[in-house]
Amino acid sequence: MPLPTRARWTDEETTMLAREEARLTLAGERFINQALNRIFHPRTIEAIKGHRRGSAYKTRVLQFINEMTSTDPTSAVTTPPQADHNNNEDPIQLFLRSLPRIKDNNYQAQLLQDIIDHLTTSPREETLQQLTTYLRQIYPTKNPKKKKKTNNNQDQPRTRRKLRRQAYALTQLQWLKNRRRCVANILDGTNEVNQPAQNVMEPYWKEVMSHDSSSSPEAEDPPNIHSGLWAPISEVEIKDAFLPTGTAKGPDEISSRQLRATPLGILQRIFNIILLCRRLPRDLRVARTVFLPKSKDAHEPGDFRPITIPSVLTRCLHRVLASRLSSTITIDDRQRAFRNTDGCRDNIFLLDVILKYHNKMFKDVYMASLDVQRAFDSVSHVAIATTMRTLGCPEEFIEYVNTTYNEGTTTLEGAGWKSKPIRPRSGVKQGDPLSPMLFNMVMHQLLKKLPPQIGCRIGDTCINAAAFADDLFLFATTPKGLQELINTAAKYLKNCGMNLNPGKCLTIGIKANGKLKKTAVDINTKFYVDGRVLRTLERDQEIKYLGVRFSAQGRRKFKPHEVIGPGLESLTKAPLKPQQRLFALRTGLIPRVYYHLALGDVTISALKGIDVQIRHAVRKWLNLPHDVPTAYFHADVKDGGLGVPSLRWLAPLHRLNRLQSLLGRRLQLPEEPMNIYIREETNKCQRRLTDGTLMKTLDDVKKRWAKLLHATVDGQGLRESNKTPQQHQWISDGTRLLTGRDFLTCVKARIGALPTKSRTSRGRYVDRRCRAGCTAQETLNHVVQQCHRTHGMRVRRHDAIVAYISRNMKRQGYTVSEEPTFSSEEGTRKPDLVATMGRTTIVVDAQVVSEQTDLNMAHKRKVEYYSKNTSLLRNIGRREQSTDVQVLSATLSWRGIWSSKSAEDLIRLGLLQKKELKILSTRALIGTIAAFNMFSRVTTVRRVGVG
Repeated sequence: MPLPTRARWTDEETTMLAREEARLTLAGERFINQALNRIFHPRTIEAIKGHRRGSAYKTRVLQFINEMTSTDPTSAVTTPPQADHNNNEDPIQLFLRSLPRIKDNNYQAQLLQDIIDHLTTSPREETLQQLTTYLRQIYPTKNPKKKKKTNNNQDQPRTRRKLRRQAYALTQLQWLKNRRRCVANILDGTNEVNQPAQNVMEPYWKEVMSHDSSSSPEAEDPPNIHSGLWAPISEVEIKDAFLPTGTAKGPDEISSRQLRATPLGILQRIFNIILLCRRLPRDLRVARTVFLPKSKDAHEPGDFRPITIPSVLTRCLHRVLASRLSSTITIDDRQRAFRNTDGCRDNIFLLDVILKYHNKMFKDVYMASLDVQRAFDSVSHVAIATTMRTLGCPEEFIEYVNTTYNEGTTTLEGAGWKSKPIRPRSGVKQGDPLSPMLFNMVMHQLLKKLPPQIGCRIGDTCINAAAFADDLFLFATTPKGLQELINTAAKYLKNCGMNLNPGKCLTIGIKANGKLKKTAVDINTKFYVDGRVLRTLERDQEIKYLGVRFSAQGRRKFKPHEVIGPGLESLTKAPLKPQQRLFALRTGLIPRVYYHLALGDVTISALKGIDVQIRHAVRKWLNLPHDVPTAYFHADVKDGGLGVPSLRWLAPLHRLNRLQSLLGRRLQLPEEPMNIYIREETNKCQRRLTDGTLMKTLDDVKKRWAKLLHATVDGQGLRESNKTPQQHQWISDGTRLLTGRDFLTCVKARIGALPTKSRTSRGRYVDRRCRAGCTAQETLNHVVQQCHRTHGMRVRRHDAIVAYISRNMKRQGYTVSEEPTFSSEEGTRKPDLVATMGRTTIVVDAQVVSEQTDLNMAHKRKVEYYSKNTSLLRNIGRREQSTDVQVLSATLSWRGIWSSKSAEDLIRLGLLQKKELKILSTRALIGTIAAFNMFSRVTTVRRVGVG
């Protein structure tokens, strides 16, 4: 059956959306997504957000803003004016002088304005020096705190117990600072990687970075000059280029939060002054380089990846320039890295289609996987400038890039050491937003130089290359053609300062016999790079391309247990609390295999097996009994489950979504082979997603697990969970609200897994009457709601909920009376709380009810118990001297499930915040556990017939 396609944005819709956004921006609208959603209501906010991220769309918005402001001189958003061709003055300088004066004492706007006023008389170097002084004043350097020296001999633990405590304290500190990084360190084992010493790392990387290569490919005359690349920067561009909060600081210690707090008008003037001077101020030319391990067993300098981190000001400016380049310069479609597309998906599916097509149609094909040795670190700066000139970049832009690289320095930083500043002579800075686009432009020229008549044939289409950054695959029908492609690529890369690594390059040959309808892997044909023979893939061998394993027949089976198994072991051994392990599993470990499951090939039996392995680990971490329903593990948290993804159902769904997104992208392949491939893969996914009905979305999978959970005896009490999703956040957020022990018992109580006679004797005919002498069966509901042994603890559970709400109301200024007594025509009434503020009085009565009770009906009965008693309300109003008396209830089940109506009323009146619902849920659960523990400890037995 054909897949349902998503409605795509037409060019007319895009134009209308861009025009509306420009109008809203000029009007000062803060919530643009919501405003656009009201206008384009058939589109969701997520769809609008995704469409607004496109660089071409942003350029269109900027064009509309320019048009509107050119006719509206009173517009609040300052945009670049058009260059005056009759005036010799620089358009950026004209733009700076046309900007209105701003008044901001916090950012010394007058000092910045003085710099702008003297642009015509001050030399560029003097302007840059003044700008450096200004930046130092608005972003003062913080004095780093001196670390106290400690005596390592005294602090070194000598016992295993002290070692465990030290490891636990260190892990919890890392969790507190950045939990996702802490999880990554545990799973990757990067904390255990021993980085080489400074005397090994510094000389190695200094030599790599200081290698001066002046080689360059031949320059070509550009078809036209893209002058708009070096135009004045607008506030809209800067806002779109803001760095995420929490991003790493540069050497100047300016954070992304400080950058975001800076007025856009200030940043606009700073960035345009830099454009006018065509170089960075002195302090922004400095960067720092850190080293990240490529694998767990990294121990050599080459096993680490250098990440160069400039100032956040530099990165923000370069994001603006990179966005302009990506929307202006057309990069070859065969280069799919650093593009606004799913490049990994495209290249993996392309390689899979080519291999399967030639094996199925019995045709010859030869391909080579080329590995460029340290491509990003060795590309020539001269080659970058030549490429920019060939592709039509303005000379001002080229001059800026040249000065940025020629005058920039970086400091190498390792484990406890820091080098002196060095000046790299080659390579692009990994960590700089401008680097990916510059590298793509160099690789674009390589792809253009490949002979178009050479390639593998699929129908009438010729395909000769697929690139992802420096990962390059070449295709040809004949060995001679592939060797020519290899020679062309090697020659061009050498001219750009880069070299192929023959030891890591690999070739694949498929020789077909059409008459016999057979194919064979050709291992006899050899290919060469600089006289060295490249390794040839044999039939029983495989390669890894973009993380997915391939053989000569296509994709190989992915084995998820190779990733999940070691990860579960690492989490089990890590000094984490149970809730932290659950969080790490859901957000760290399982998402690691999504990519491989969506793009690789995996069997259903492997997915079922890995789900069993995951449940076994979770059951061990949470100390859950063996008969806890399987649906409790995989049901969504808001439905009452633990929210552990089930790979059995998610893997086919993720792959189906990738196939749907592939529709319309033919990857330079003829329509028919792509349609056949997509149809076959889609049918396979749909067969795996059928459970009575076809599950097309993630919501369908979640509904399936929720239905299975609520149909079990243990899960019936969770059927109203999804009506108040916020109450379950304590399960999913790795909270420190609960101790590890309390979290374990709360999880058990939530599913009713505490050991009672009724539960432990399932499947056996034994006496199930309450051991406290009650005539009822000993179920958990009876123990924590009815049994005489737990009466005191039930009262304390109720009082804890009331006390929390009372404290909240007092903090908000209410005068609160606890358990006041009122007389009425229907008898004496004693509500839990009566709170008054001004002329309004709120009556709150709390209750913890049974799991079989309809929670909203219980809430309604409690409210009507007081609100329909008119004499009671009259007496309350008279005593509290108020004219408005409102009645609320705080209704929960003993499993911590809120009545949705009760929660809504408490939040609406401001007595609780949404995030506080989870606190009272855990209070109810802890009270339930305390009642159960009391039942287990007490030995009193009620005699039958005795009241």
